[in-house]
Amino acid sequence: PGNDKVLYGVYNRGKDPVKAEILEVEDVPGVHYVELWADREVAMRKVDGKIRLTAEIDGDTAGNIVRLPRLLNAKIQPDGMIHVTVGDKDPKYDALELKIAYDKDTFDDEVIVCQPYNGEALLPLRGGYKKLIVKLVDGIYLRDQIVVNK
Repeated sequence: PGNDKVLYGVYNRGKDPVKAEILEVEDVPGVHYVELWADREVAMRKVDGKIRLTAEIDGDTAGNIVRLPRLLNAKIQPDGMIHVTVGDKDPKYDALELKIAYDKDTFDDEVIVCQPYNGEALLPLRGGYKKLIVKLVDGIYLRDQIVVNK
């Protein structure tokens, strides 16, 4: 489960938060980058055949940016439900587990846990959240993670 992932550790030694291009990586099709501790998607910009990653790192703080295969897609429906698709609605992912947390990735509090059916899931949401953290896990292994802002 880890062959298609890469983890980059970053550290801001300054006192002030930084939002800047902090890494230049190979251009790999079908992947995206997530800052795991802050639960934020990392912006990507293609320059001269490489990808530059822009991240927000608080002052005197470390961060973990992970490259993940883009397997998940999610959209909040007008009726307040979330529609999550895995792969191209591929049933091979149905044995994996979806975990959805509100606002913070503590996964100790309120979490929605389910298995996709034919590569998708449609789930009700409660109100009062700013973002959703959606994870696709295989046991203890993270396969993909996306952040859906409200």
